[in-house]
Amino acid sequence: MHDGVKTTVRTGRTGRTGRTGQTGQTTQADAAETRYQRGLRVLSQVDGTAGEQVVAKLAEFAPDFARLLVEFPFGDVYARSQLGLREREIATIAALTAMGTARPQLEVHIAAGLHVGLTREEIMEVIMQMAVYAGFPAALNGIAAAREVFGRHDAAQGEGGACEARQGGDDDHPPLRTAFDVDAVRFGVRRGLRTRVVAAGALRGHAERLWSGFGSPVGMAFDTAGNLYVAEWRAGQVSRVAPDGGRTTFADGLAGPSGLAIDAEGRVYVASYSRDEVYRFTPDGARETYLVGLATPAGLGFDRSGRLLVANRRTNEILAFGADRARTVVVSSLRTPVGAVQRPDGGFIVSNIAGGITILRGDGRRLETGEALRSPGAGIAQTRDGRVFVVDYGGTAVHEVFDDGRTELFADGLSSPVGLTVSASGDLYAADWGNGAIYRIRL
Repeated sequence: MHDGVKTTVRTGRTGRTGRTGQTGQTTQADAAETRYQRGLRVLSQVDGTAGEQVVAKLAEFAPDFARLLVEFPFGDVYARSQLGLREREIATIAALTAMGTARPQLEVHIAAGLHVGLTREEIMEVIMQMAVYAGFPAALNGIAAAREVFGRHDAAQGEGGACEARQGGDDDHPPLRTAFDVDAVRFGVRRGLRTRVVAAGALRGHAERLWSGFGSPVGMAFDTAGNLYVAEWRAGQVSRVAPDGGRTTFADGLAGPSGLAIDAEGRVYVASYSRDEVYRFTPDGARETYLVGLATPAGLGFDRSGRLLVANRRTNEILAFGADRARTVVVSSLRTPVGAVQRPDGGFIVSNIAGGITILRGDGRRLETGEALRSPGAGIAQTRDGRVFVVDYGGTAVHEVFDDGRTELFADGLSSPVGLTVSASGDLYAADWGNGAIYRIRL
C-alpha cells in the first residue's frame, strides 16, 4: 500500500557496533557512506540548504573543487566526534577573523554559527577575543562582517515590505506579522502552485509567546498530565514544562537531541541527530538506548497502530519500528525528510527540509507540494480531527496542509520555527529555533 515498503533486520538496544569513540573515525554502520555523502550530510547540518546551494553553484564550473570542498572539510574534519558543530563554528569564526583576508567566508560561517545554535552575543565575544591576538583591525573587520550577517538575517525575518502590517508588541512579546504569504507571492503565484494567498490581517492563527530561554528547541510532545517535553539541541537536554509553567531538566548529556515523542505509557523517545540513535526514557527519567544504526534521525512520532516513526534524513526514508523493534521502511525516495505524520487513510505526509512536502495517499498515489515553504521543518503535527500543520524552518510561519496538496499560511511572526505539537486541548505549540521560545497558537 505504501511507497517503498520493505522489512529489514531488528535494531537492538545495545551500543552501536564498531564505534571508535576517541579516534574520530566513522563507524561500521556508516561504512557504506562515502566521504562525499558524509560531507554533504554534515554540511547540511552546519549550513542548512544554503551550503548545499553554494556547492551546487560551484560544481557548475569547478566540479572537482566542489567535491574536494565537501569531502575534506566536512566529510573528514567536521564529521569527527570530538567537537560538536557549535564548537567547530566558534573555532572557524575565530580563525577567519584572525586571518583578516577572508571576509566572504567569515560571513558564511557567522551565518552557520547562528544555524547551529550560537547566539549573536557568543559570536561577538569570539570576534572581540581576536582583538587580543590578531589586533584591533582584524576584530573591527570581523564586527563589520557580523553586523552585515545579522542585518541580512533581520531583513529576512521582516521581509514583505509594503505588504506587511504588524500588531503591537513589546520586548517579551514581539509584534507578529499579519502579512499575506510572501513566499506564496514570490514562488507560488508566479509558478502556478496551489497555495492560497492570505490577505493582510486575515491570518487564522495568532502566535502567543509563552516561554523563552530554551537552547535551540526542536522536538516537543505532551504527556497525559499536561507536561510539555522539549528537546533542546544546543543545550543537549530535554526540559519538562509543567502546566503552571514551572520548568525542570528531565534529561541531559544528550548529543544533538532532535525529535521527541511520548507513547501511551508515558515513555519519552528522543532522537540523537549526532549519534544516529534513539533513546527511551521511563516517566521517572531512567534511560535506555532504544535504537542504533540510524542515519541522521530527525523528527519522531507514532503511526495509528502505535509504531514509532523516525524520519531517517540521510537515507531519505521514513522508518517504522514496532514493539519488537523490527524496522520497516514506510516511505522512501524523499528529499531529506525530517518529520512525518500518518493520514487517516493509512498514507503519510512528510516534511522535507531541502524543500517541499510529500503526500502519500493510502492507495499509493503520491503528491509533491509545499513549494511555498522555504524549508519545511521537523515540526509537523496532526490534530484529532485530521488537520495537518507544518512549520517553515526557512521562514517565519506555520502552514496548514490539505489532502489535495494545497498549503495555506496559518500563523506568522516566528523566527525559524522548527518544532510543532498539539496539546490535549487541541492547540498548536511551536518551538522557535531563532529566539529559543515556545509559542501557543490556538485553533
